[in-house]
Amino acid sequence: MITANSLPVFDWGGQRHREDQARSELAAREELVAEVENAVRLEVYQAATSLRAAEAQVGELCQRVIGQSRQLSEIADVGYREGALNFLEVLEARRTLRAVMLEYDMAVAEHQKALCTLEWAAGVQVPLAAAPAVALPSLPTPAVSP
Repeated sequence: MITANSLPVFDWGGQRHREDQARSELAAREELVAEVENAVRLEVYQAATSLRAAEAQVGELCQRVIGQSRQLSEIADVGYREGALNFLEVLEARRTLRAVMLEYDMAVAEHQKALCTLEWAAGVQVPLAAAPAVALPSLPTPAVSP
């Protein structure tokens, strides 16, 4: 008859060392996750801020600046027809209106870029806020008087 005795195996602290190392690795990875989460939050915040600024610029151009430039162009046309303004003043009013319309188009493009940046940073599709649409006004050619 054979009897077997089992003796406890002594690892002289090896198990504790592996546990400490695992805890240390876990803490490092949790810290890394927290850093990444903070970086993503910052990126989303910056993208949302850019989007709000772009929306404000589009709104300002749409509500105030385009209307004033359009009104200036119409007044210049009337003034030219009545002989109060010269042709260069009409051209300057139209140039101003076209410059404002170009600025509006650039602001809409910047708004779309900011929206895409926010969607990329957030990792989800953001519902598209309808940008105010402004049609390019028709610019009648003033009649040249002889």
